Amino acid sequence: MHRKPSIPGGRVSVIALLWCAGCGSAPPPADPDKKATFAVRGKVLLDGRPLPRATVTFHPRDDAGPKPVRAYGKTDETGSFQLSTYQPGDGAPAGRYTVTLHGDADDAASAVPARYGRMETSGLQVEVKQETNELPPFQLRR
Repeated sequence: MHRKPSIPGGRVSVIALLWCAGCGSAPPPADPDKKATFAVRGKVLLDGRPLPRATVTFHPRDDAGPKPVRAYGKTDETGSFQLSTYQPGDGAPAGRYTVTLHGDADDAASAVPARYGRMETSGLQVEVKQETNELPPFQLRR
């Protein structure tokens, strides 16, 4: 009579191995609610000088839904910014936008005149196209 060797916990190990075989092996399904994004870069000047550390927000003009998809960026020391919507640097969905800007309340160098902080008064409009978008500088005035 020939006996098979016994491995303690053998069945549990095989089940655990098969269960984990699928862990992390495939990317999660695409979110159907997310729109395709396109790279957007630009620059903000205030009275002809770069505006550092300001938040740039793109508000969609064509999306009046309950949760409009906004894109954001922060200017660096040269006034340059890159937009993000779903993850850092992914850009913005194609479409028409009203742009608002806000400075850091604790940083005088990033002070932005109040009119640029409201969609109704900013006067800044832009269109993001289905391509890499290098925007002309936003020219702000005090």
